[in-house]
Amino acid sequence: MAAAAALNVQVKRDVPQFWGVNTTVSYGPDPNSIAQGTWPVQIVNALPNNEGGYHHTYLNQPCAKVINTPGSDEWTIDASHETIEMLIDPYGNRLQASTEMWISNGQIVEVDGKFEYLVEACDPCEANQLAYSIDGIWVSDFVTPSFYYPVPTPNARCSFAGAMTAPRQILPGGYISWLDPQSEEMLQILWVNSGEDRLRHHQRPVPQRL
Repeated sequence: MAAAAALNVQVKRDVPQFWGVNTTVSYGPDPNSIAQGTWPVQIVNALPNNEGGYHHTYLNQPCAKVINTPGSDEWTIDASHETIEMLIDPYGNRLQASTEMWISNGQIVEVDGKFEYLVEACDPCEANQLAYSIDGIWVSDFVTPSFYYPVPTPNARCSFAGAMTAPRQILPGGYISWLDPQSEEMLQILWVNSGEDRLRHHQRPVPQRL
């Protein structure tokens, strides 16, 4: 109940400052009794591929699942993450055009051309250490529309909590996805930690278009 109350503050106070959303988050104790018109965020004991959470569509309606981590409160960050992304991009196919980027010598560089980036607002800054607290509950940071600007704009906030300092910046533990206009494949740049921090490319399935 406390987590739902904190998420409600986030989606009514923080997210609408940058994204045109208008909703309410409330706690529902019975997963078998979900009111019509509700987009559920379900807390579950297991998810595929060791994911902390994901959002998708069921019967063409947005919903999300978040794994309960015993002995840890990180599920509240994951619940915040999926709630925000579900609100901003309910069907997982919202794209935003901006300058093309690539990895060169271990650094992200911009190159000529444009990519259509998938608007997953929490992915680039999803690491737990970048979360912020609302009434003692940890919630996810999220990017703003300024994150997709072709060039930096003075005084623009690229993420709500301020960790992002430039458009299309990827922070440790985060990633960004885009649609390759030639192959129509969904590609990613991820900042992974496998003994040492490094950036790498990754291919992911194209999101379902509804």
